[in-house]
Amino acid sequence: MDKIAIHNALISLIEDKYKVLKKELSDILESTANESKSTVGDKHETGRAMAQLEQEKLSNQMAELERVKAFLFQINPNIKCTKVLAGSLIETNLGWYYISAGFGVIQHDGKQVFTMNIQAPLGKLLAGKIAGDVINWNGKNLIIINIH
Repeated sequence: MDKIAIHNALISLIEDKYKVLKKELSDILESTANESKSTVGDKHETGRAMAQLEQEKLSNQMAELERVKAFLFQINPNIKCTKVLAGSLIETNLGWYYISAGFGVIQHDGKQVFTMNIQAPLGKLLAGKIAGDVINWNGKNLIIINIH
């Protein structure tokens, strides 16, 4: 499993999500501008308020993605880890885990890689562990086979 490729794929996913949110925000701003030219009254104010809330939500999501991306750029995927910490790619008996940013499951080389933050519940359990360590997760023994 190529940790650098997984790291770059995660950054690409975040950039793609950011572009989608930016397009949605642009569409809302354009729609709001067009609506304000042609509508008057309470219906207009309600629509405008809803658009404002959606803009704030999208802006917050975009800011969070920027924060996550900045964090990922602080991780050097070239470093071989001997214990679990941010930037570790972990091979276990139950699958692959990349400790970086919680962005769900990504596919790489036909395998699933679970991405998570070190502060996630499982991330906290894995933190500091080494190859050969066993932790109990949701009633299952998770055995750390290798750390990359």
